[in-house]
Amino acid sequence: MEGEEITRITKEIAVEGIIKYAQKRMEQSVPFQILDLIIPKERWIRSIVGGLETGLGTTLWEPLAKKFAQLSGFEVVDSSILKKPKAVTNEISNSIDSIINSRSKGESTFKGYKAKEAIKKSCKTYLEKFLEESDFEKPPQGRGVDLWIKKENINYLYDIKTVRPNISGFHSYLRQILSWYHYFFARFYEEEIFAQIAFPYNPFKEEDFWGGSMGNGKPLDPITDAVVEDEFWDFLTEFKGSFNFIKKGLFEVGKQGLVSGELDKLINSLDTTSNQQTLLDIL
Repeated sequence: MEGEEITRITKEIAVEGIIKYAQKRMEQSVPFQILDLIIPKERWIRSIVGGLETGLGTTLWEPLAKKFAQLSGFEVVDSSILKKPKAVTNEISNSIDSIINSRSKGESTFKGYKAKEAIKKSCKTYLEKFLEESDFEKPPQGRGVDLWIKKENINYLYDIKTVRPNISGFHSYLRQILSWYHYFFARFYEEEIFAQIAFPYNPFKEEDFWGGSMGNGKPLDPITDAVVEDEFWDFLTEFKGSFNFIKKGLFEVGKQGLVSGELDKLINSLDTTSNQQTLLDIL
């Protein structure tokens, strides 16, 4: 891919995703607030923007990542294939807990891909059980995969996260990655996998992501467990410095009013006077 193509695709996906989200949001029934009587249009704008702030992963980053991966020749795998074995052995549970405890203490026992190899070794017991499809179930909430791509028989699993997690969030992400290795090797023992948390950009102007994050992002290991900004996007686009072109696309969306103009049309189409009178009648 080339830089201008990255910018163009970013613009298309950003506009489409945000407008679709806004339309869907406005079709939903929302609880009454007093501000509906005072500044009804502004209240809708706040509702849409607030939802986008928490849901930007599924609205923008995830579809953008999938599109880039496809154009770069990756196979996008159905993430629902990754399922949890119903029977979890004590060996697996103890292995995951030991890795998290060790990493939390800053020990080197399970640094790098040693953690993955430890989980794989613990999963060897599943090979003796000849598990069927019925022996697996949907992963617990929060343990699913945002993006599963494959190329040259190597599987890459990602979850795209908020760029300002707290300390408990970093610990949760490590457990999530280790759980993915558990689920994967229980079913595809002989295949290769790299599982990572993806932070789509670095929000810290004067520091690198890890230096600016709470607790320096521990117990996650940079690169091995998590990738930030260009580390993620350059891999998907096969283009160095790709995030600058993503930012360019988003800047142009704002400068050209491609989203704000459509949102204005949606908000102005509301019959706020009628809605206010209806609310008054109810009250």
